[in-house]
Amino acid sequence: MPRRRRQRVSIMAMLTVRYDSEEPRNGCLRVLFVTPEKLSKSKVLMHRLEKAYERGRLARIVVDEVHCVSQWGHDFRPDYKFLHVLRSQFPGVPILGLTATASAEVVLDVQKMLGLKADCLVLRSSYNRPNLLYEVRFQSGPISSSYSTILGLLKSEFLGQSGIIYCLSQKDTEGLSAYLNEAGVASAHYHANVQAEQRARDHVAWLEDKIKVIVATVAFGMGIDKPNVRFVLHLSPSKSVENYYQESGRAGRDGRPSRVILFWRLGDIFRLANMVFSEQTGLAKLSQMIAYVVDTRQCRRRLLADGLGDNSWKAEHCGQSPCDVCSATSGNSEGLELDVTGALNKMSEILQESSLNSQRLTGAKLVDLLSKDKTVAATLSSIVSGIPSRRKQTRFCEYLIAWSLCNDVVTMDFHFTPYSTIVYVVSSGRRRASRLRLPADVLVDGGVGDDGEARARKRPAALAIDLLSD
Repeated sequence: MPRRRRQRVSIMAMLTVRYDSEEPRNGCLRVLFVTPEKLSKSKVLMHRLEKAYERGRLARIVVDEVHCVSQWGHDFRPDYKFLHVLRSQFPGVPILGLTATASAEVVLDVQKMLGLKADCLVLRSSYNRPNLLYEVRFQSGPISSSYSTILGLLKSEFLGQSGIIYCLSQKDTEGLSAYLNEAGVASAHYHANVQAEQRARDHVAWLEDKIKVIVATVAFGMGIDKPNVRFVLHLSPSKSVENYYQESGRAGRDGRPSRVILFWRLGDIFRLANMVFSEQTGLAKLSQMIAYVVDTRQCRRRLLADGLGDNSWKAEHCGQSPCDVCSATSGNSEGLELDVTGALNKMSEILQESSLNSQRLTGAKLVDLLSKDKTVAATLSSIVSGIPSRRKQTRFCEYLIAWSLCNDVVTMDFHFTPYSTIVYVVSSGRRRASRLRLPADVLVDGGVGDDGEARARKRPAALAIDLLSD
């Protein structure tokens, strides 16, 4: 970022702080940045804005991330609802709302919440980012088991390139960043509890390419507009398609080809469900995110477009930089067609038996019980030569449960304890199609050729580390 531009933004930030002690009549302020939380809590600030309005100095009101106004939005914030008073208090002042992620439903709700006219001007463009290559990789085991895969990418395909790695928790950012630094990859972790001065220093160092990699929570979002971000990785899925689109969309803003890779494991789904189940639309939006990572039949861009309500989508939009499902060089483009009727029946039996015995099963416990049953080995025998290893059976069961959640074969059941919320898996009582398309990387448990199997994925050779690390 040019130094002049950065200084101008800094000055405006300082003026925001000074504004509480200065009257608008002084005329020193041209632009005021303020949070909705501040507006809703400060009667003094609202009084001074009214004075500015009376003197004809309030020219325009701009609401960034305006989807936060809507209860149907992916990042609803209660204090945004206060913004509806701006229309009544400052009639005649134009209101401009900006967002990169708002479905048609959210747009209508925003218009209503802000008191805008039904025929107000709405400008939108396609959500398709043709220069981004979307990819999803199934993982198993603890979060840390993905560290070596990410390190391999940073030291090969992304060597010397600038990027962001998003994590679900502050602990994850610190753990991965420490691992990368010890391995010789300069990185910084970024989350809300890092001191503001340190966050600012790391942000500037990243903008100036002194640090190539930022490992961050969603706190690394406001004002991120670096054009040469060549990759955005997610150590875990986002809590909604909208969140994922926004976070991954920080790659390739200069229009050049860039990579976005999402790593996921079954445990992430339950972890996210715990985070969002109390939100009004949390679980519905998480279901769309689960479909994005599990579905290997539909184009990733198409799934994003559906989640964002973009009806203008055409299949050929994936041609310039095809996703892993559409690409002929991807393991996910191949897939392994598999009849899982027997495994689904056994899963149903296990869940019914636990219910009759007044027991509840977590996802991890269900994986353990199901993977030990001979039905799973029999199911895999059609695509695996010899007896499938326990590792393969475990990975298959993890994917199968995620697929079952996506297809409403099983559902999640939430229960409170004095100290936490536990997510259990229960049968939905419904039966769906019993054939699935299994991504080739699900049946990896030690490298190509394990158990006599020769199913090398048709990815570029540089990605072979993915087969060896999980």
